[in-house]
Amino acid sequence: MKLSIITINYNNCEGLRETILSVVEQTCKQFEWIIVDGGSQDGSVALLEQYRSYFSYWCSETDKGIYNAMNKGLQHAHGDYCLFLNSGDRLTNNRIIEQVMHELSGDVWCARSFYHDGDRIWGESRRLSSETFSVSTLARMSLPHQSTFIRTQLLHAYGGYDESYHLLADWALFMRVMLDEKAEFVFSDIFTSVYDTRGSSAAQKTLFASEKARVMLLIPAIYRKDIVLALSIQDVQSSSFGNFCYRVLYRMVSLLKTITPKDL
Repeated sequence: MKLSIITINYNNCEGLRETILSVVEQTCKQFEWIIVDGGSQDGSVALLEQYRSYFSYWCSETDKGIYNAMNKGLQHAHGDYCLFLNSGDRLTNNRIIEQVMHELSGDVWCARSFYHDGDRIWGESRRLSSETFSVSTLARMSLPHQSTFIRTQLLHAYGGYDESYHLLADWALFMRVMLDEKAEFVFSDIFTSVYDTRGSSAAQKTLFASEKARVMLLIPAIYRKDIVLALSIQDVQSSSFGNFCYRVLYRMVSLLKTITPKDL
């Protein structure tokens, strides 16, 4: 079995360096590595030239956004599974790919991630299990793409990522796969990656709320009431941004016309 690691970068030379070092130090070499750079001007290209012998394919050219770049990388993937480990993200230790290769199974194999902001580890992704994972679970949270290994054949079957999304195409893809009930999701408690959370902005939070509403609209009516009940109104009302999310959610529910405001 072979793994395709795909790394997307744009003007993040230092983050790219961290990602590269975490991959080149792996004891297991059963992977190909694909780098798609968006035409960086910050020294990233020189860094890629330095490590080019480790890459099965790399390019530096203008793209149409992160999911366009991820789809470019997918076109060059020949492994059984794909892992999208973007610049700034890193593997947890130098034996983690070796450990993962012994455990990979199913169509979507999801491990766990630590979250860091450049200075410290501040959190971690939630523990999930195949027995309890459901559409309701996926409505509450996406899977950490930097710790999720997806069958390459499955990605191709769905045409890759929907490039009309700017932030949540991976969430939308997971939801489509889940709803089709044709893929096996397997979960592991292993921490495989450290996710770089820097770069979030108020504008991105607004876009996130809008795109999450789009993801929710993928859900058939039969699930919708349960989904709304599963989304904690207290959670989304806990901040000013939460109030905005609540308004988006309320409008979405009204649009779906499956429940009334008193059900909230």
